[in-house]
Amino acid sequence: MGNGRPRGILTPHRRDYLRGETDIEPQSNTERAIRSDIRENLKNSLLDFPILLYHLREDDMRQVIRDDDVVENRWPIRHTIPHLLGFAYWATLQNPGGEGMEDVRLLETMLEEGVRMAVGQVGAPGEYTKNVEVDITVELADERAEYTGDNLFELPRDALLPLLLEGEITELEYANAIQRFEDEEDEEGQEEPDDVDEE
Repeated sequence: MGNGRPRGILTPHRRDYLRGETDIEPQSNTERAIRSDIRENLKNSLLDFPILLYHLREDDMRQVIRDDDVVENRWPIRHTIPHLLGFAYWATLQNPGGEGMEDVRLLETMLEEGVRMAVGQVGAPGEYTKNVEVDITVELADERAEYTGDNLFELPRDALLPLLLEGEITELEYANAIQRFEDEEDEEGQEEPDDVDEE
């Protein structure tokens, strides 16, 4: 149950409820009150994001994101960013007119707009976004790579999340496995370019 982490969008008790770690009776008045409270807190938290984007100091943002403390034995703060983007994707799917999980057009538009907002906020004075293009392709599959219990670090990246969602690996195991791909990407980015003969 509650592990002492202070309230964020959710209280410790609300976290326990969403994880199924309480004995709240389904469809009871208590559950309805909890769900109503979660919706209201989420709505008001989303309305805080424009304030955070436009008024939070950059050094404060940097300290939060670069905090290497592992949260709830799961992952450092920076590893929650994919969850934030995933939540944004899920939220866009609730807009009227969506055509299912493969319909990413609205998300692309919103990401482009968000990048423009961020550049306008943290970019150099007089620096404006000329163009932002986001192209997302979602391909759904009916099968996934086989997990034998000892081949976690041999699986492709796209096989890890289904294992997490189905409870076959823990969130800490998922974070450690994902870190391998991030390390490889960092190494590739640090490779020195081949020398180019000067004419």
